[in-house]
Amino acid sequence: MEHKTFMLYIRTFTMKKINFLISSIIIFLLSTSSAYAYLDPGSASLIIQTILAFIAGLIVTAKMWYYQTINFVKKLFKKKEKID
Repeated sequence: MEHKTFMLYIRTFTMKKINFLISSIIIFLLSTSSAYAYLDPGSASLIIQTILAFIAGLIVTAKMWYYQTINFVKKLFKKKEKID
């Protein structure tokens, strides 16, 4: 019987948190005002440049990790040469 009481407590606690979260979001969205901000073409260019640099960095990093892994595996399975 105690297990059901605990589960009921958890459910009511969770529902209270969800209701609070939804209420907070609704109040936040209804209380916003206009920002009157100006974005010039240079701002958009900076955003695009940042995104492209991030993607290029990911590609270069993945390529480096790939080659390091390949070299490590090659060193593991490299045959030892016998010296006569």
